[in-house]
Amino acid sequence: MILNLLDQIGNWNPQLFREIKGRWKIGNMALASALSLSGQLLLFMYFRAQIPVPPANGEYTNPIYHRFCTLNEAANSYEKICVRDAFSNFVINWREWWLEIFVWLSIFSVLALLVAGTYLLVSDLDKEERRGTLNFIRLSPQSAKTIFLGKILGVPILLYLATILAVPLHLYAGLAAQIPLNEILCFYIGLAE
Repeated sequence: MILNLLDQIGNWNPQLFREIKGRWKIGNMALASALSLSGQLLLFMYFRAQIPVPPANGEYTNPIYHRFCTLNEAANSYEKICVRDAFSNFVINWREWWLEIFVWLSIFSVLALLVAGTYLLVSDLDKEERRGTLNFIRLSPQSAKTIFLGKILGVPILLYLATILAVPLHLYAGLAAQIPLNEILCFYIGLAE
């Protein structure tokens, strides 16, 4: 099935096929996957460490303010004072916590695709120019549009893999933050364009 798909890609855009074939190696895929998953884990652990923890002795005299605590409605204030539940744990605003993760994953995804993708494309074109293969590609019977499309889609293929691996956490964080699914899907469509 995968070979059939690659054959179809090769028939549709031979330059894209060459770029995928050159970059789609097990080692490269494992490295891109490991970087993506470890980055997600680090982001999750960072925000997990931001959750307030009650003092060890269980007593505190001053009110504790934190951005992930719930609003203290009993005091008629809009400050996020940490209140305790029946088990003496702080009541956490999980919607706000997941929203922070969603926002930061969105920022990292956009920056990675724009900055790193542009760098990869420019670097690849520079390498082709230095090796003298850019003129050889221009002499091929393919149109310039086909070559350019193959480069744009094929050079950052490992970056696309890393971004796709971040989609499950990003989607879950958005849904847990009570962002409507259609708005999350619109973000993905805008990111793909």
